[in-house]
Amino acid sequence: MRPHPRTGLLALLALMGLLLTSVPAAAQTAPTTPDRYGTAAQAAFDAFPAGADVAVLASGEDFADALAAAPLAAAFDAPVLLTGRTVLPPATAAALAELGVADVLVMGGTAAVGVEVTNGLELDYQVSRVAGADRYGTAARAALDAFPDGADVAVLASGEGFADALAAAPLAAAYDAPILLTSRNSTPAVTLAALAELEVADVLVMGGTAAVGTAVSNGLELDYQVSRVAGADRYGTAAQAAQDAFPTGAAVAVLASGEDFPDALAAAPLAAAYDAPILLTGRNATPEVTLGALAELGVADVLVLGGPAAISTEVTNRLELTYQVSRIAGGSSELLAVEVFFANTGLGDPCGGVFPVSRTVAAAAPLQPTLEALLAGPSAAEQALGYEGWFSAETEGLLRDVRVESGVAHVDFATQLRLVIPNASTSCGSAGLLAQLDRTVTQFPTVDEARFSLGGDETAFYEWLQLVPPT
Repeated sequence: MRPHPRTGLLALLALMGLLLTSVPAAAQTAPTTPDRYGTAAQAAFDAFPAGADVAVLASGEDFADALAAAPLAAAFDAPVLLTGRTVLPPATAAALAELGVADVLVMGGTAAVGVEVTNGLELDYQVSRVAGADRYGTAARAALDAFPDGADVAVLASGEGFADALAAAPLAAAYDAPILLTSRNSTPAVTLAALAELEVADVLVMGGTAAVGTAVSNGLELDYQVSRVAGADRYGTAAQAAQDAFPTGAAVAVLASGEDFPDALAAAPLAAAYDAPILLTGRNATPEVTLGALAELGVADVLVLGGPAAISTEVTNRLELTYQVSRIAGGSSELLAVEVFFANTGLGDPCGGVFPVSRTVAAAAPLQPTLEALLAGPSAAEQALGYEGWFSAETEGLLRDVRVESGVAHVDFATQLRLVIPNASTSCGSAGLLAQLDRTVTQFPTVDEARFSLGGDETAFYEWLQLVPPT
């Protein structure tokens, strides 16, 4: 492999008068917003706590330019921030200032990032544009700028969908390779020209034939050694790329949405900062292939990129049973730290004594996700510390409804609850189960009292526990 050309790129920009100096930023004080722009800013703050001289700016309205920018951002040790076409979002403007950026590399032509944005930036920053005639040309230009001495390997991903190019970033980093884009059935001329100019020998094709067809790979095999990195779907392809890039495992993984691109666009620099793969998830459930990759890689910490609208609290709460989970998202007010209560005989009363452990839920309507987290039970790490109770993976998903009226929380469970935990009707059992529920529900200031039911029947719940129903 050729040495990484970062120092040569910086020297080249300095000779051209395009690289200024800046002072590293202090600890983050700039607010972020609960959207894609705020999430990118928050990821930049997390990945570059001491600031950054250079930032890559890409469209937040489309995915292609931001994803192809990953190797360019790595070459300049730069975050990827996002902008609208004609307006620079306040969160992005604040992040550029907070990070102490001097030079901004704008990805794409004026159809992606308009002159309204670049003209404004030029009042405070040295601005350069990295662009081609279209997304394929922009990716090619970024590859040539990031690898002026060429590259032995190139990663080729679909320019028509975001998921495979997103997951390709750590693989490209592992092979010190650019990311180039192709259509499904033909390789654009500008991409072929970039492969030739870079003197690439090996091409890693991301995704199956539904993403990059055999017409493309067969054509490339006439001139290059071609390998395909693919799974059964986008989640499997990301898992395979992670395992190929990290054959000895990884302590940290970045988890991004596989359903939509906005919050995922800034994942590459964050993954690079933590030497982490990028894996994909659905909004409400983590695919088995992703869970398998997390386990096989030996991951301990999962960084979830984006707010609950992108990756729900159901996903994070479930992951918290096995991993240390942190969410990186714009708009800190969108999330709320709460407590769920479990028994712990090492800490007190084995019957009615309950003790809190922390969870993170959506702030807008926290009661339901908090109860869902309680029903999922204590994590393996918490169980090792003695936390226990009636709730586990078997009771997860048995919450039917929650509503609060005049300070009273009405919580309804599926009737299967009493079949899963039949021994709760003992005197000690009923006291413990009710205490875990009651303390978890009444922690919220809008709740003065909690009442529970099974299948809509309040009497059935309390008779199950051999208790007198409240009047």
